Amino acid sequence: MVTKAVDLRSDTVTKPSDAMRAAMAAAEVDDDVLGADPTASRFEAEMAALMGKEAALFVPSGTMANLVSVLVHCDVRGSEVILGDNSHIHIYENGGISTIGGVHPRTVANNPDGTMDVDRIVAAIRNPGGELLYPTTRLICLENTHANCGGKCLSVEYTDKVGEIAKCHGMKLHIDGARIFNASVALGVPVDRLVKAADSVSVCISKGLGAPVGSVIVGSKAFIHKAKILRKALGGGMRQIGVLCAAAHVAVRDNVGKLADDHRRAKALAGFIFSFGDQTYTSIRLSQFKMPEKETLAFPSKLQNYSMLVFEKNQVLLNLKTLFIFFSRENSHIRVTVGAALMASKVVDLRSDTVTKPSEAMRAAMAAADVDDDVVGVDPTAQRFQAEMAAVMGKEAALFVPSGTMGNLISVLVHCDVRGSEVILGDNSHIHVYENGGISTIGGVHPRTVRNNPDGTMDVDKIVAAIRHPDLHYPTTRLICLENTQGNCGGKCLSVEYIDKVGEIAKRHGLKLHIDGARIFNASVALGVPVDRLVKAADSVSVCLSKGLGAPVGSVIVGSKAFIDKLTMEIRTIPSGQNSEEDPRYSLISWIHEYHLTCYAKSWNGTMCGQCQRVQKGEVPFSYCRKAVEEILKGGSNLEHLTNGAAKSSYGH
Repeated sequence: MVTKAVDLRSDTVTKPSDAMRAAMAAAEVDDDVLGADPTASRFEAEMAALMGKEAALFVPSGTMANLVSVLVHCDVRGSEVILGDNSHIHIYENGGISTIGGVHPRTVANNPDGTMDVDRIVAAIRNPGGELLYPTTRLICLENTHANCGGKCLSVEYTDKVGEIAKCHGMKLHIDGARIFNASVALGVPVDRLVKAADSVSVCISKGLGAPVGSVIVGSKAFIHKAKILRKALGGGMRQIGVLCAAAHVAVRDNVGKLADDHRRAKALAGFIFSFGDQTYTSIRLSQFKMPEKETLAFPSKLQNYSMLVFEKNQVLLNLKTLFIFFSRENSHIRVTVGAALMASKVVDLRSDTVTKPSEAMRAAMAAADVDDDVVGVDPTAQRFQAEMAAVMGKEAALFVPSGTMGNLISVLVHCDVRGSEVILGDNSHIHVYENGGISTIGGVHPRTVRNNPDGTMDVDKIVAAIRHPDLHYPTTRLICLENTQGNCGGKCLSVEYIDKVGEIAKRHGLKLHIDGARIFNASVALGVPVDRLVKAADSVSVCLSKGLGAPVGSVIVGSKAFIDKLTMEIRTIPSGQNSEEDPRYSLISWIHEYHLTCYAKSWNGTMCGQCQRVQKGEVPFSYCRKAVEEILKGGSNLEHLTNGAAKSSYGH
C-alpha cells in the first residue's frame, strides 16, 4: 500500500532535510554583498577546494551560473560560443547568453551520448582576423551530465581532449556541471579530476544534492572576481546568504555519498518500467526518494572602542546628547544615545540596514517552511507570500526575486521591452549610481537623467522636458523611475502628492511609472500614509525585504497580473533564482509584516505614527502591531531596539 506520493517530476522537487533546516536556522550570517558572510565564505572555499579550482562563487541558480560564466569568458563584443545543439544552455535558459549578453551561439550537434564530435568542434571555431563575416569564437561549453541525452556522462578523456582543443586555439572551456557529482560517482572519477581541463564549472546544489537553493561557479581567482561583479549587475548579489549556503554545505556533505544509491534506485525503477513488455524509453537517471539530511572624528577607530562598526567614508557630528551618524554611501540616518552607546555590551553594526541578522522567529519559520518547486509554480509558501504582498501594496500580483537590483532591472526591462527605449530617472538614484549600469549594459535601455533635488524629487517641469518621442536622433521614452525613500538624498521621503503628480505626467504621455521602493515601508510610516495609497500611481514597485525589514534575502516586485506574468518570463532569462524550494526566504515574511515591521510603528520620540493608528483602528491587518511595539519597548533603550536588528535606516524624522 502506497502511503505517500513518490515525486518523479525532477530532482529539483526535493524538500530540505531536517539537517538542512537546522543548519539554516543556526547559520552565522552577515551581508555578503559587502563580502562578509562567514558561512558563504566557508562554503565557497570548500567548493573551490573540492572542485580543484582557486575560487568559487555562490549564485541563486544554475541558469545564472552559466550566464555569468559565459559572459565573463566572452566579455568582448562580437564573441561566439560553441555549444551543443541540445544543451541546457541553448535550449532551456531563454537564450540569455544572446538576449542579455550579446554572445552568439554556434551550435554543434550533440551525439546520443552527450558529446560533440571533436572534429566538428574544431571546424566550428572561427577567428575572423579581419574577416567581415564572422564573430570570434572564445569559448566552448560542455554539459556533464547531459540532461537532454538521457543524463549521459562525459568521460574524463573526452573532457580533456576538448580542453586541449580550447587551449590550442586560445579559447576557454566551461562545463555546465549541474549534476557533475552524479557524473563523478557514476564514472568513478574524482570530481576535481573530471573537471581539471575546464576553466570554469557551474555546479547546481539544488538538483541531485537536494539543497533548497543555489549553484556555485568555480574557476580562477581572476575569473571569480569578474564573476562577482557580473553577479551583482544581474541582481544575484544577496545579503545574508549564509542561511542558504548552510543548507548547501549540508547537501554536499551528506548527499554526495548517497548518489550511488540514487543511481541504483533509478536503474531499478527503469527495469521495472521495462518489465511491462513494451520498450519504454525514459530519461530518468535520478530519483530522490529519501532525503538523509554596513569633519571625521578619528573615525572609525573611536567608534570601535564602543563596539560599533561603520564604513570608512562615514562622517560623524557629535553633540552632548546624541551621536548622529551620516552614511555617505547609503545616506541613511540613525540616532543612538551616547549613554546607551557607552554601555553597549555587544557590537552595534551601523554600516547599513542590510547587515541585520535573522531573528529567532525568522529562523524558526525557515526551518518549518512548507516548500515545493517554485520554478514550476507550486511552492505554497511562495504563493501565499506573493499574494499577501500584492494585497498589502494594493496591486494585482507580486513576484519574489533574490535582490533589489534584480527587482529594478527586470521591472525596467519589462516596461522597456522594445529596442530604442529610454527611461527617465534621477541622476543620484540608486538605479543609476549603484546597480552596475545594468539597465544599459544588460538591458540596452538608455538612461535619461534628471537632477535630483536635495529632497529626492526631480522637478516635474524637467521631467516633462526630458520626455522624448523618436525622430531621427532620439530614443523613445517609455518609463519614469522614482525612488522612495531616496537613499542618496539622506533617505528623504517622496510625498504621495508628488508621486501622484509624476504618475499623471506618465499617464498623459503614455509612459509607465516604476518606484524603487527598497525602503517604501519606512516612507509609509514616516509620512503616515498607507503604503498602498503611497504607491497607487505606480505601475510597478520593487520592495526590498533585506534592508529595513531585516529579512536575510530577497525583494518583491508588485504590479498588474500582466506585468508580473511578463516578469516571470524575464526573471527566467536574467535569471533570478530558478530555485527548487525558495521558501526559507519567503516563509519569514509573514512574520515581518505582523511583528518586525511594526518596530517602525514607533518614532524615536515615542509618538504613534499614522500607520500604527490605522492598526489601532482596525483599518489594516497588522494584527500584532501594538503587541509587538509593547514587547519591543519593554527591552528599554533605542539601542537595544537597534541591536535587535529592528531599525537601521532613515525614519524621515
